[in-house]
Amino acid sequence: MMKKKHYTHSSDLLKVSEKEKQKETNETIRLYTDGSCYPNPNGPMGAGVVLVCKHYKLQISKYLGIGTNNIAELQAILVGLRRVRQRNRRVIVVTDSKYSINCITGKWNVNKNAALINYIRQTISRFNEVNFKWVKGHQNNRLNQEADQLAHRARTERKDYEKKFGYDK
Repeated sequence: MMKKKHYTHSSDLLKVSEKEKQKETNETIRLYTDGSCYPNPNGPMGAGVVLVCKHYKLQISKYLGIGTNNIAELQAILVGLRRVRQRNRRVIVVTDSKYSINCITGKWNVNKNAALINYIRQTISRFNEVNFKWVKGHQNNRLNQEADQLAHRARTERKDYEKKFGYDK
């Protein structure tokens, strides 16, 4: 039996106590994700992920084949979740895709990409806590811009790339 997941949105994340902020600083894993597809639809797709946890950062750029921008955005989230080894930690997925957040959390009815969305939900069910935060794309969020550049790189170069920074405990 699969346990019911509770999803939170960025408005919920703004209402955190100082204790929660400290917990986030020490234990939370943040996944900054972005997908890219051009031309859309039926163009090459790329996923960009920046995984950040305390003193550790991982950049992932993954070529995804041919598809749509929405699929690329969803796949970027999946790529990031698959790289998290410590599933007992709080994970915050930061994305500029309202489509992805609303489909995964059940706010919107899913017609297209249902199999992929359900697979992401199953993946999330293996974690203790996954929250989503929406950020406006192409603004002054440095790590979101980094994820965007990684997605663009994967799409245009049609190859994968990874780089680690810091240490891994």
